Amino acid sequence: MGEPAEVESVAENQPVDVGKPGCYMGEDIPPLPGPYAPIVETLFSLEEPETLYEQVEQAIRPIRASRADYGSLVDALDKSQEVARLAMQLLVNARTAASAYERDAETALAALRHAASEALEQEKERGERKKAITEGDIAARIASSFPEDYQEIRTNRDKIKRLVDYLEDLHVRASERAKDLRMMAGNARA
Repeated sequence: MGEPAEVESVAENQPVDVGKPGCYMGEDIPPLPGPYAPIVETLFSLEEPETLYEQVEQAIRPIRASRADYGSLVDALDKSQEVARLAMQLLVNARTAASAYERDAETALAALRHAASEALEQEKERGERKKAITEGDIAARIASSFPEDYQEIRTNRDKIKRLVDYLEDLHVRASERAKDLRMMAGNARA
């Protein structure tokens, strides 16, 4: 990694060592939180989210009502609790993917914003534009100069938000199924 970088402290005009723990520049990134790192890695190591999604969807479909014995209810409860856990894993992974997409979208929009601002500044320098450049002007220029990119980002943002909303509902339904089966098993035992 080499020598720690030094940065001039604004407050005291003293060099600050940013190579010490807790200060991250360049290739140094904060590590995952200690003993929780393996749990984080396990939770977010979904290899086939689509398959998991299909399993959860299938498991929470309405079932035919029947008079089940206590053992059957306990088996169904065990399965439903596992499905609720999987639904939660799917949800937290989707939330993480949504956050990652949002960061990527912001980076892409910053580039579009920069290009739009520069084009407007050039118009102003050439005398084609008299008034000050506003946020609205920049937004309108992005939409008109880069319509496909702008629409794709907006559409993808909407889709990922709706995906997270849907998976939240899926998790709630899976959890409710487990709760209902727990109550049924309790009543069957009595």
